[in-house]
Amino acid sequence: MGPGARTVRNPHFRLLAGAITMILLGGCAGGGDVNELEARRDAVLAAAPEQLPALAGSLGLTITEAIGQYETEWLEGVDRRRYAVQAAVMGPVPAEDASVAALTGLGYEIRQSSSRIVTGERDGLWLTVQVWTARVELSLYSEDLRMKDGVPMLTEQETVDLS
Repeated sequence: MGPGARTVRNPHFRLLAGAITMILLGGCAGGGDVNELEARRDAVLAAAPEQLPALAGSLGLTITEAIGQYETEWLEGVDRRRYAVQAAVMGPVPAEDASVAALTGLGYEIRQSSSRIVTGERDGLWLTVQVWTARVELSLYSEDLRMKDGVPMLTEQETVDLS
């Protein structure tokens, strides 16, 4: 130890320091499981028949197909997953301001807005209008869930009935 340094012998301080360390490390080791991920899937599937057709209708688009699937993102060794329903649509490419108006009209708070993508969030669900080169896609998805280690991948796709 350097000059002026001293050893802390107070057991309460050590207990507090240990508790803080456990909380910080516990946050790194914790995470969601399959049950939590499936609950988020259920929430998206419950909202999709109302939200996606309403968004499409307000933009003058017609939904041709909707597919639901789990999505995985690995970022700096962290496994994050969500459930998403993507709707393929036909119709005119919406302008950014029309997409913003449609999302806010459905009660979503705009989180991202550009000429290619507009995203809104409400009650843990995210609704997106994305313009690709030759097509438009609408998506409704859950918040990302940081997964516990060892949770198996869920890869099935399903057709989603939006009627």
